[in-house]
Amino acid sequence: MPPCGIFPPAWLACYTRYGADDMAEILLNIDALSVQFGGVRAVDAVSFTLTEGELLGLIGPNGAGKTTLLRAITGVVKPQQGSISLAGQNLDGLSVPQRIRSGLGLAQQLVRPFCSMTVQDNVALAAGSAKQPGPGARCSA
Repeated sequence: MPPCGIFPPAWLACYTRYGADDMAEILLNIDALSVQFGGVRAVDAVSFTLTEGELLGLIGPNGAGKTTLLRAITGVVKPQQGSISLAGQNLDGLSVPQRIRSGLGLAQQLVRPFCSMTVQDNVALAAGSAKQPGPGARCSA
């Protein structure tokens, strides 16, 4: 995948990495993932890794395939090729619930607050996400 400033013809405008640590464990590995709807290739051989503590931004115009990529990773959309692994565990062929139990999650962007909640409660809800366990964590029953 190209760095920011290089625009490939079909898919992603660029990627941006924050907080990368060369010694960190690879949590998410996407290898040559492709999704096609009929004759339209929405995601074309996308590959990247995401390490512990790293933030990865997907940037591109509407219709570029960003949401389709995320849906393929979570299992909502089935890719035609490529592989997905989370903390070393291959997720290919797993259902959405199986991927969730493996520690994978997706939170869609909220563009406005919950109107029935106070400002303080909205901020507390957003801040609470930092206290959730990561993909490798084990929950107690």
